[in-house]
Amino acid sequence: MQFVYADGWSDYYDTLPGGELRGRSLLAKLFDVKELGEWAPRLSRYKGPSMPANSDEYPQLFLMKRTWGGKRKAMQLGGRMLYQKITGKELVSNGAAIQGRMLQMALRANVPIWTETPVREFIVEVRGGRELRVRAREGVLLNTGGFSRNAEMRRQYQPQPSSADWTNANPGDTGEILQAAIALGGAVDCMEEAWWVVTSLGPNEELPEGARAPDGSPLPFMHHLDLSLPFSIMVDQDGERFCDEAGAYMEIGQRMYQRHRQTGKAVPAWVVMDSRQLSTTRGARRCRARFRNSGSTAAT
Repeated sequence: MQFVYADGWSDYYDTLPGGELRGRSLLAKLFDVKELGEWAPRLSRYKGPSMPANSDEYPQLFLMKRTWGGKRKAMQLGGRMLYQKITGKELVSNGAAIQGRMLQMALRANVPIWTETPVREFIVEVRGGRELRVRAREGVLLNTGGFSRNAEMRRQYQPQPSSADWTNANPGDTGEILQAAIALGGAVDCMEEAWWVVTSLGPNEELPEGARAPDGSPLPFMHHLDLSLPFSIMVDQDGERFCDEAGAYMEIGQRMYQRHRQTGKAVPAWVVMDSRQLSTTRGARRCRARFRNSGSTAAT
């Protein structure tokens, strides 16, 4: 695995005891997905637009019209895109880079990988009608994500209102393996929590223009970056501000639901902004849509 130090990607709470201003995060080095050969199309990737840039580079890119550092970062990105075109590489970043390298490592180690093999159940009763306990030699690792796409589980475990239509999580985040583990007595925790990210709908409760993947599937805009920019505030339906918009996006989701439990008027919330906020970044016009809360669940 190849990582790079995200120097300057500060801790979410860097001013508290133990917080690190420069950050301590590691990010995956950009990965050429074409190195996977015939396995490349099987790598699950974000369906929306992507660029060969890691998360820690976006703050500078957002300021490319305002700072020399932003202009320099934009030129670096342009150089990478030209490099891709000349060499025929397809560089991916963040989660796709991590998973791409993990898949490559597994293939090199000849790890058996079964595709088109959905898990139906965990078998605990076998052999001639006799009941016995079947144990794996080293245990069973369930690495299947949470339940963002499972409306029934969201109603059962998550704060309300909630909808699977608001999420931008992996389409496979459906929770059935988690349900099977619970049925066998598996202990779970934090089912009411999530990796909250604010997404938006238009005032008519429909997806804004452009909020769909190339295949037509819904792909709500996520606002964990543009929401933190200056010259805007998020308010509930009474016009009252209830969170620090530049704070950790998970905490913003928690604040939304905390306020909603108190007043019933925070989901959905609204963002009030001016022309300075809209001019801070390209594409910010999209942010004029109504903000809602979505959840990539933290039930893993």
